[in-house]
Amino acid sequence: MTDMEFSLQKELGDVFRSEVADLFSDMETAVLDLETEASDPDAVHRLFRAVHTLKGSAAMFGLTRLAGLAHELESLIERVRELKVHPDAELISLVLRLTDALRLLAEDPETGAVNERDLAQALVKATASLSEKPEQSPAEKRKIAIFFKPFPAIFTAGMDPGMVLEELRDLGVLSVRVVTDEVPDLENLAPETCFLAFDMVLETQALEKEIEDVFLFVAEDSVLRMEVLPSAMVFEPPVPSSPLTPAENADGKTASHSFSREKPPVEPHPPEGEDIRIAAFRLDTLMSLVGELVMQQARLNDLNRTLRIPVLEECLEGLDRIAMNLKDCVLNLRMTPIAGTFARFRRMVRDLCRDLGKEVILEMEGGETELDKGLIDGIGEPLVHLVRNALSHGIELPEERRRKGKTAAGRLKLSAAAVEGRVEITVEDDGRGIDRTAVLSRARERGLVREDENPEAGDVDALIFYPGLSTAAAVGAVSGRGVGMDVVRRQVEALAGRIRLTSESGKGTRVLLSLPLTLAIVECLMVRVGESVFAIPISQVEACMDFVPLKREVGARERLIRFRKTALPYIVLADFFAMESLCTEGAQVVFVRTEAGFVGLVVDVLCGVQQVVIKSMGAWYDDRQDGIAGATVMGDGSIAFVLDIQGVWRRACAEKREKDGGGGVETRKGGPGARANTVAEAVRSEEGGGRGVGP
Repeated sequence: MTDMEFSLQKELGDVFRSEVADLFSDMETAVLDLETEASDPDAVHRLFRAVHTLKGSAAMFGLTRLAGLAHELESLIERVRELKVHPDAELISLVLRLTDALRLLAEDPETGAVNERDLAQALVKATASLSEKPEQSPAEKRKIAIFFKPFPAIFTAGMDPGMVLEELRDLGVLSVRVVTDEVPDLENLAPETCFLAFDMVLETQALEKEIEDVFLFVAEDSVLRMEVLPSAMVFEPPVPSSPLTPAENADGKTASHSFSREKPPVEPHPPEGEDIRIAAFRLDTLMSLVGELVMQQARLNDLNRTLRIPVLEECLEGLDRIAMNLKDCVLNLRMTPIAGTFARFRRMVRDLCRDLGKEVILEMEGGETELDKGLIDGIGEPLVHLVRNALSHGIELPEERRRKGKTAAGRLKLSAAAVEGRVEITVEDDGRGIDRTAVLSRARERGLVREDENPEAGDVDALIFYPGLSTAAAVGAVSGRGVGMDVVRRQVEALAGRIRLTSESGKGTRVLLSLPLTLAIVECLMVRVGESVFAIPISQVEACMDFVPLKREVGARERLIRFRKTALPYIVLADFFAMESLCTEGAQVVFVRTEAGFVGLVVDVLCGVQQVVIKSMGAWYDDRQDGIAGATVMGDGSIAFVLDIQGVWRRACAEKREKDGGGGVETRKGGPGARANTVAEAVRSEEGGGRGVGP
C-alpha cells in the first residue's frame, strides 16, 4: 500500500467514524425511548432507520463484520415491527449489547473484541421467543401508486435504482412502467447520469413506514410520490406529463389518500442553513488565532496611548470593532448545547440501577443551554461522579423508600440554565441526603477534625470534597474509594467554576456547578501588586473600594474590613506572594466570591478591565492550589498571572491554621512561602530577560 493509499484509507476511516458516531447516539436514544415510553410508536422506526443506515455505510466502506452484525440486528428489529410487540427488558438489554458491539467494530473493524458467536446465539433465542408470541391479524391488502424519479447523480453516488425496485418487490406484487421522456439522443447521452423515472403500483400489506424505508437512501434528492388507490381502481399507466394523476369522484374530489411528500429536485447549490461537520482541532486553531489577534490588539492600543496619533487612533477603533465581532463569531461557533452530554447519562443510569437493584426516574431540563466546547468536554467526568454518587449513596433501595413513605422509584434530576453570564448545572436527587454523623466520624478518624470540635452542617458537608474521604462501608464497583467528590471539585475549579452543595437529611442532596460560558478569552480586572500585574476574572469580582481596615481588637486573630455592613476577612496579596508592596498609602481592596462567601484582596493599584487569553503554564508550574490559574501576555509583552481565587482562599486558610497551630486540613510540604517565592522569582525572571512562562 502506497503512502497516498494509506492516507486516503485513514481519511475515509475518520470520516466513517465521525458519521456513525451520531448513528450510535440515535440508536441508543431510540432503544431507551422504547423502554421508557411504551406508547412511542416512532421509536422502533427510528431505531430501524439508524441500523439500516449503519449497515449501508459499513457495506460501502467494505466493513463486512460490522455490516453483517448490523444486518442481524436489523432483522431482529424488523421482526419486532412486523409483530407490533413492545420489547421487554431482556430484549432491550440485548439490543444495547449489540449496539456496544457495533460501536467496538466501528472503532476497530479488524480486531474489535466482539464475541459474534455469543451474540448470534442470543439473537436466535430472541427471534425464537418473538416467533412464539401470537401474531396480530395481517393488514388488509391495498394498492399504492408510486412515482419515483431518481436524482441524476444516483449512479456516481454508488447506488442503483434497480435495487430499490427489487426491495419493493419483496413487499408485494409490483407493476412497473419506465418513463423515458427525458432520455436524450445517443450523441448527448451521459452514461453516468440517470434520466429514467418509474411509474409503479404496489399491491401489499406493508405499512407506510416500511415502504418509505425502501427509499431511505435515495429520497433525499429524488422526486417521490405515493398515493393509496381506491380498491376498485384498475391501474392505468399515467401519461408522462402528469404522473400518478389520481381518479376523481363524480363531484370532482380526489378519491385517493396521500400519505407522503414530494421531494424537490436537486439544487445547484447547497440550501442555506445546511449544517457542515468541522474537525474540532480546526475550531481550536481558529480560536488560538483570534486569541493572538486580541493580544496584538492590546499591544497596538498601548502603543497608541504612547504615540497619540489621531489617524492611528481612528484605525484602531475600527480594528476594535472588527476584532470584537470576530471574537463573538468564533465563540458562537464553539458553543454546543449541553443536551448531548445529558443524553449520555440515560444509559449509565439504566445500567447502574440494574446493578444496584434500584429504581430511578431520570429527569433532564435545559438541554438547549449552550456552553463552550472545551467546557462541555471538561464537565463530563465531574457529572459522571456526581450521578454515580447520587445513585450509590443518595437514592435508597425500593424497600427502604417504601418504609419511609416515599415512592419506590427515586428521582434524579439534571438541569442547566444560563444565569448572569454563567451556566449553572444542577444534579439533584430525592434520596437520604448526607449522613453528617458518618462524615464527621470518618473525618475524625482521618485527623481532619479534632475530637472536641463540633463543626456546623455546612462545614461537615464540605468535608466530603476532601481526598480519600468516603462513608462507604466497603469498596465496590461504583464507589468507596473516596476520590469522586475530590475529583469533581478539582476539575470544576480547573474550568474556573464554582461548586455548591446543599443537603437535607431524608429529603435529598443538590449539587450546583457554576461555570463561565467560555474559557478561551476571559474578561479580567487587572491589578498591580508591587512590580507585578495580576488578572482577576471579572465574573468573580463583586466590588472594589479603598482599603480601610477595621481597628483590630486586642487578642483578635483575624484582620477584617467592612463591606455592606458586614465584617469580612481580607488577604494582602503582597504578603501572600511574598512580594514587596510599592504602595505606601491609598491601597485598594477587591471583593471576590469564594466558596466561603465574599473575601477582600488587597492590591496596590487597579489597572482597569481587559480581555485576556489564558495560557497554560505547563509542567514548569503545574500546581494551582497556591492561587495561580495561568498566565497571559500583556500589551507591552510582559507576563501577568491569572489568579485562581479558590486556591488563594484555601491557601490563606491553611496558612492561618498553621499559624494558629490548629491542625485541620493538611498543607503541602515546604510551607506556605515556598511556592509564593517561586511566583515572585518567575516574575523577576521574566522582567530580567530570563526564563518566562511558556504558552
